[in-house]
Amino acid sequence: MKSWVCLIGLLLLAACTPTPTPTSAPTDTPPPTAVPPTEGPPPTETPIPSVTPGAGILKTDGVFAYQAALGGQGRYTLDVEAGQAIRVEVTTEDAALDLRLVIAGPNEYQFAAVDRGGPGEPEAVPEFQFPLDGLYSLRVEAAAGSGLARGELKFLSETGRTGGGHFAPFTADADGNLTGPAPIDAEMHAPDTFHAYSFDVAENQIVRLYALAADPEALNLYFHLFRSDGERVGLFDDEQPPTTPLLRDRDLIYPGTYYVLVGARSGAGAYRMILEPGG
Repeated sequence: MKSWVCLIGLLLLAACTPTPTPTSAPTDTPPPTAVPPTEGPPPTETPIPSVTPGAGILKTDGVFAYQAALGGQGRYTLDVEAGQAIRVEVTTEDAALDLRLVIAGPNEYQFAAVDRGGPGEPEAVPEFQFPLDGLYSLRVEAAAGSGLARGELKFLSETGRTGGGHFAPFTADADGNLTGPAPIDAEMHAPDTFHAYSFDVAENQIVRLYALAADPEALNLYFHLFRSDGERVGLFDDEQPPTTPLLRDRDLIYPGTYYVLVGARSGAGAYRMILEPGG
């Protein structure tokens, strides 16, 4: 009897003892996979508009192509204000084509005629400041040969200019003696650069105007003088350095604003524009 009781007790004890749950070894969690940043489309430059000869009036930057032939010309019209400035360059891949660049003013007066390179070489006006308001013409000509000419026209900001400006007024003392304004300093970085200046005078005022190179043997200057109506007063040129081009004791009969266009026939360097009372 006791043996049955012990057997039953052992069975009950076995039924009440919990069976241990097996555990698995810990596993390492893999690091998150880096997702490459999404790249947008590459930035695109705003294209410069192309223009064709006679295709209207240009007031902004542009590129052009012209099939040049001896005796012909690609003509482009510019509507500008006094003091605005451009840079223009033409190139060709045709070895026989000799290009020529011309800039003419409102009265068709030829301000610039550039033909420094030979056949197949580029021509450029690094900087041209317009002395007067109005319509100007930019012409691409073939001095020899024929072929395709490509060019670019760019209007320059104030910071892109190397000279030019308006002279301060003359001042008078108690006795009426005049004193000229402060000089204006500038620099020509290359030949065929053109700077525009202006000044105001009273009726029958006598003035002197100098274009004085820092090194006259290295920079050959000349200048044009115009009235406000576009009439040219004269061309002042030393012809050969080291003399200085000047307007000497000129009686400017008409009152108002006069405009000066300074150019370099050769060389580069610093120069100073000086305006003084004459007499």
